[in-house]
Parts: sequence; C-alpha cells; structure tokens
Amino acid sequence: MSLDLDGASPWLVLFLAHLVLLGVALLVGALSLLAGFVAAARGHGRRLMGVGAMALAAPVLVLIGGELLPHVLNPCILPELAGVEPPGFCERSSEGIDVPDRWHAMYHAVVGFLPLSLAVAWWGKWLLRRSLRDVTG
Repeated sequence: MSLDLDGASPWLVLFLAHLVLLGVALLVGALSLLAGFVAAARGHGRRLMGVGAMALAAPVLVLIGGELLPHVLNPCILPELAGVEPPGFCERSSEGIDVPDRWHAMYHAVVGFLPLSLAVAWWGKWLLRRSLRDVTG
C-alpha cells in the first residue's frame, strides 16, 4: 500500500498529520489510563487513576485545543465583529479575514499549542505530586 501525497492539498497533509498525532496520543493515553486502573485495583491508590486519565485527556486537549483556541481568539476577526478596523497585518481572502498564511502556523503555536502545553504540564505536575503524596503516606 502506497500513499501518494504529491498532488495533495497542504490542508489534507496537515489533517492527516493531526489524525496520526491524535491517534498516537489516544493510544498512549489509553495505555496510561489502563495502568492507572491496574494500580488502583492492586490497592496502590485511586489517585493514580487521575494520572492515567490526565495522560489520556492532556494530549487530546492540546491537539484539539491548539487548533480551536487560535480561531476563537483571532486578532483579525474579533475587531471586525466589534465594528473596528482589524490590525494592518490581517489579510482578506475569499474565506474572510485572517492571519496571513505565512504566519498562520506560528500563530497556532504561540496562541494555541504553547499555552495549552504549559497548562497541561503544570496540571500534570500538580496531579502527580498530589497522587504520590497520597500513595506514599
């Protein structure tokens, strides 16, 4: 089986990449959640299930939220909705006004993926500390 993407749209390639990342994240997270259930069943503390649940939810939250959050907080659309002139760097296309294509990926990284990754890392660290404190006494 060969997957020829030479003539494919960049959006299709990006969509397929996101599906693969989401699939890997769900697989690793599900295995971690299963490990949390096993630890709880063996009497090692129910709080370890929270770590497993976080391992399942966190990558999904970052991957999906990283795509949605920048579109909700779009600096080009929000001023236009308020009836104010959008910033000068915004570009109009047939799809409407948006961040220019050359900056779009970086915008998603800075506004979506980076803050969500930092929030999930902090949440995971807090949850793991709390779980270990409860398990060890």
